[in-house]
Amino acid sequence: MEHDTLTPVAEIRVPAHGSVEVHYEMAAAKGRAPFVGLIPVGRESDQVLEDGDGTSCSFDWVLPGDYELCFKGFAGERGYEFEDVSARVAVTVRANETSRVVLER
Repeated sequence: MEHDTLTPVAEIRVPAHGSVEVHYEMAAAKGRAPFVGLIPVGRESDQVLEDGDGTSCSFDWVLPGDYELCFKGFAGERGYEFEDVSARVAVTVRANETSRVVLER
C-alpha cells in the first residue's frame, strides 16, 4: 500500500471478519470458568485464549478460515503455558457471519 504524505486522506482496507460464540456448561470446566482456545488450523502458535464466564464466551473479530476450539488449562510450572483439556471441535469462520459452537468435556 502506498500513500502520498501530502494527501490528507488515506484509504485503509481491512478484510471482512466473522465471529465465534462458544457455549458450554460449567460442569464441563471442572468447577471454574475455563479458558477457551481458538486455534487456527496449521498455526498452533497463533492461538487466542478467552476467559469464559461459566456458560459462554465469544471471539468477536476473527479472520475467515478454519479453526479448532477446546478448553485450555495451565501446563507446567511457569503458569503461561497451556494445554488442551478437552477434545477439539472444528469450526469454519466466514466473513460477516457468527459461528456458534457448543463445547463439551
